[in-house]
Amino acid sequence: MYLSDQQLKQKFGWTPGSQMLRVYSHLTTQDVEEKELEQRGITLHKTRSQRVLTQVHCEKCGQIYSAGRRMCECGRPLDPDLAARWDQEQLSQQKKMDRIEKTLAKLTVLPGDRLDKFLSLFEEEI
Repeated sequence: MYLSDQQLKQKFGWTPGSQMLRVYSHLTTQDVEEKELEQRGITLHKTRSQRVLTQVHCEKCGQIYSAGRRMCECGRPLDPDLAARWDQEQLSQQKKMDRIEKTLAKLTVLPGDRLDKFLSLFEEEI
């Protein structure tokens, strides 16, 4: 559907003698389509010979997103460098949790009254 110059001026609230249409008349269909894609979160990377739609995927869950998104719904960063650091941090945290669990498992062999006393102190800290 195409509108005449006067219809466009009416639609956008410009006066019949307005020169605003000249500002926008150089736009091409491709410009409009790119803007629509951008509004939907799809980035168009231009090279000299072609235009390429870029997508990223989460290496943890496989979800696909348009470029520009930083985090997956599963909580993992989509940027490869950030994801690598995130993985290292998760591994470090898991190792700490494993050490805590092993320590707690050893403490359960304390005699009953000493275990109760320890657990009550531990609960106060929480």
